[in-house]
Amino acid sequence: MQRHYIYLPYWLLMVLLHICPILNAAPQQHLEVKNKQQLAQVLNSPAFIQWQQQLATELLSGQKGSLSTDEQQKLRLLSGQRLSADIDALATGQPAWSAFAYQVYLAARQHPKERDHWHNVFKQHVAALSDNEFIHISRLSGYDQDTGLSRLLYLLQNMQTETVSPHSRTARALATELQDFYVYQALLPQAKTWLKDEYKRRFWVQDNLLIDTGNAMVSAILVRSKQWKKAMPTAMQMSIYSDEMANLREAATALTYGYVGLIVDSRGKGLSPNSIVPYQFDGQDAAAVINWVTQQPWSDQQVGMYGGSYLGFTQWAAAKYMPSGLKTIVPFVPNNPAQGLPYENNVYITANYQWPFYVTNNKRLDNSQYADPGKWRSLMNQWYSSGKAFAELDKLAGQANPWLHKWLAHPGYDEYWQAMQPHGEDFANINIPVLSLNGYYDDGNFSALYYYHEHLKYRPDAEHYWLIGPYDHTFSLSDPLRGYSLDKVAHIDRNKLTFGWFDYVMKAAPRPALLKDKITYQLMGDNSWRYASSMAALHASSTRYYLSNQQTDKGFLLSEQQATQQTLQQQVDLADRTSSNNTDAYPWPIIRDQLDDQTGLLFVSPPFTQDMQIAGSFSGELVVTINKHDVDYGLTFYQQMPDGRLFHLSYSIGRASYAKDRQHRQLLTPGKPAHIPFSQTRMTGRKLAKGSRLLVVLNVNKNASAQVNMGTGQDVSQETVEDGKQPLQLQWHSQSYIDVPLQTLAPAGAP
Repeated sequence: MQRHYIYLPYWLLMVLLHICPILNAAPQQHLEVKNKQQLAQVLNSPAFIQWQQQLATELLSGQKGSLSTDEQQKLRLLSGQRLSADIDALATGQPAWSAFAYQVYLAARQHPKERDHWHNVFKQHVAALSDNEFIHISRLSGYDQDTGLSRLLYLLQNMQTETVSPHSRTARALATELQDFYVYQALLPQAKTWLKDEYKRRFWVQDNLLIDTGNAMVSAILVRSKQWKKAMPTAMQMSIYSDEMANLREAATALTYGYVGLIVDSRGKGLSPNSIVPYQFDGQDAAAVINWVTQQPWSDQQVGMYGGSYLGFTQWAAAKYMPSGLKTIVPFVPNNPAQGLPYENNVYITANYQWPFYVTNNKRLDNSQYADPGKWRSLMNQWYSSGKAFAELDKLAGQANPWLHKWLAHPGYDEYWQAMQPHGEDFANINIPVLSLNGYYDDGNFSALYYYHEHLKYRPDAEHYWLIGPYDHTFSLSDPLRGYSLDKVAHIDRNKLTFGWFDYVMKAAPRPALLKDKITYQLMGDNSWRYASSMAALHASSTRYYLSNQQTDKGFLLSEQQATQQTLQQQVDLADRTSSNNTDAYPWPIIRDQLDDQTGLLFVSPPFTQDMQIAGSFSGELVVTINKHDVDYGLTFYQQMPDGRLFHLSYSIGRASYAKDRQHRQLLTPGKPAHIPFSQTRMTGRKLAKGSRLLVVLNVNKNASAQVNMGTGQDVSQETVEDGKQPLQLQWHSQSYIDVPLQTLAPAGAP
């Protein structure tokens, strides 16, 4: 694993040469900074303080015209100035909780006693806030100093590799984030205690609940209004991400919408005395908690569940048991462990390798596991380059990962995964309204599609509404998102939509106005929301394209006519770990000038002669002959815009031997054509302007982001480069086709 060190004398000398002549007089510090603990000591050294003051001064002088108001204020503070006025200016351009932290910090610093006076200053500022405002600013407790130190260390390391100047982006980020760190370092952790006290002053709070689920005890936080005199419905989340302040904030947020707020930790988390077991018991525990809620005097016996990612999974897991009090679920970007992470179409993904440590190392969260993403990227690159078995990842890391081995033992969608969530006829029993909220650029939007399709398959009359737009896994409204500027209409209030849906189901209110039909999707590039009665209706007019061997200026032709008995050859040396295949699949950035990875086969459609829309998921069938027993394929879909740039639409990877049956592996016969159906791809919705073309990249998945399938037919997690001495030979047949959900673009609002 590559290690990064900062040798302060050399580093300070580099800074000295470019922006810090003042340090000529500073004492040199012969200190090797190689971790966060040493960095914390350096931050308080006189020489570093003197250097950061000069850096802030130079940035103020060199970038003044491009600095926002709050950046200028932060740099003034870092330079050593004491701000005696215009404290509220720091609220401009910052999240409210960050602005509040600075306001308290600056107000307290003006008092002669400083820190002794901080609690009174804090209470004075909080007293002026409404409940909603207070809940919002309490997010400041989420600042993690360990993560902050990691970020500073990362920026300091980058300062070594770029030309340092007053115009350096890294220098600018480092200076402002240094000041943030100092503010939160001064304010936390005492602010967490003050915030908890204020929550209890405003609301009825039970933050030490233990609920008996029959064979376990689960920890929970409950928040109710002191003004309510009648039983109320409950908004509930079940989460493995046990964070006391975050859970308290979320429960209180539900209260502001007129619901009892209940946030339940997964078994073993928080105050629970049981062992931590991800996924396995969430459904039955959630169902037991819902039954407990309906027996409480403050409950009107109605519970709605909501939340994203793992919290989306727990809703479907609870619905498997359909407790009588569960009236609706609103899963957004839900995970499905057998079809999302850690597996995608039966291929084990490395992206979240550290996640089990993050959630199982202690009763809360081990934030250090995500504080240094470079550490895990280096591990994956080390594994890939070594050619060792995937199952040896934890040996390479020097830290046992029992969850890796447990999940690797279940590469098919077998009884282990089926027991955790609805499966088969379980979906027929889910007779409650469902609102699914999803993002085109959520890594697992196909996980949500699995739940949607299975629900409608087994219960065709299900009241299942689906909304999707240009959002990522956090369902944030980042704008731009990975280089793509969102349409104005894409900015929605997720909480307002969620609790509006709860009101519709549990309070007989009208359905949220945005949900005009069962399928609601934001058509990127058109600044419009579009609607359909079902996914099937969206795909009814799909266009079938065949993979031909007819060459074009950009690759091979996607043809609406099937050619007869043609093939395209591809060879991949799976044992060669000096190169990778299928590395452009992930949509970061969303818009790019050209492909960096040239290892795949490119297929392009003729230019569209009028504006079109693509809305839905890609499906089809690949026909291939290989010289091995298995292969992992990759498909990536782009719009080639009229100006030649590429807009990422969707992607998918999959294991050929599981394409027909996710539970049971069916190996390919070497030398015989194999038909590989695919449908589990991510949904997209995009206006394709006249002159655009569709670009499809077909490849073999061989890179550090997932297992490498060597094709022996044995356990993929045990295969090594020794199993790949013979290169993989592929013949892609012209019977291969892709069904593309294309329609002529109608004016927004047209029937």
